[in-house]
Amino acid sequence: MKLTLVFILLTFSGYIFAQDVITTNDNKKIECNILSKNAKEIKYRSIADTATIKTIPKSDVYKIQYSNGREELMYTPNKAYNLTGLLNEEETTYPSHVIYLRPVMIFLKTIGLGYEYISLSEKTGLEIPVAYRFDQRFFEAGVNLNFYFYNTESANYKLGPYNLGKGEFHFYASPSLMFANVESANYLGPRAIVGVNAFFERGWFVGIYGGYGKNLQLNKTKLVGPLSNNKIVFDIKAGWRFLIGNATPEPKGRIY
Repeated sequence: MKLTLVFILLTFSGYIFAQDVITTNDNKKIECNILSKNAKEIKYRSIADTATIKTIPKSDVYKIQYSNGREELMYTPNKAYNLTGLLNEEETTYPSHVIYLRPVMIFLKTIGLGYEYISLSEKTGLEIPVAYRFDQRFFEAGVNLNFYFYNTESANYKLGPYNLGKGEFHFYASPSLMFANVESANYLGPRAIVGVNAFFERGWFVGIYGGYGKNLQLNKTKLVGPLSNNKIVFDIKAGWRFLIGNATPEPKGRIY
């Protein structure tokens, strides 16, 4: 009888002291015993209320510290890159920046570059593409407001025998407004674009996008050069993603 009582007490004390800790995105800590988790939610019993099974969305959880000491980051909306180009192991509170070349432009004898500022939540990005061609005095600059509507989970990718490393695909849609000057003619080009960026663990990325637009002439000079009948939009991007600042691993009331 005494042995049975001791066993029950040891089991109960083990249940009390061997607890997990959930840290939410607003830095709230929940002492509990985790029962199960899936891609969307986590079920647990709070130490303060063991009779009730509670559920918390996985997207609201920053990390879990298990009773055995192991930690797991549950939600990293900005898996961005540090200044050395390596993927941060922990979440950062800094937005990321992208610079890129537009290699398709080379075949048009044009220099194409671009920059994008991606918000902390990775829901939006402000992109500025530019292009210049010397022989026709062609200049183009624009503003794209990218809305990222779907990001894949990080996974390892290969291209034939080549290992590309871990990467993520970020899909977006964008309203765009381009300004162009060809010879002495000026044009505005409103466009609708959809695209995808593939970000890889050492900071490099490639992207492709396409869409439809219309050029609005701002003067009566005849349309010449690369803008002639340019209603279908297509381009490829290749470049580098990086941070400006240091990574901060702990959440501090982040705004998404």
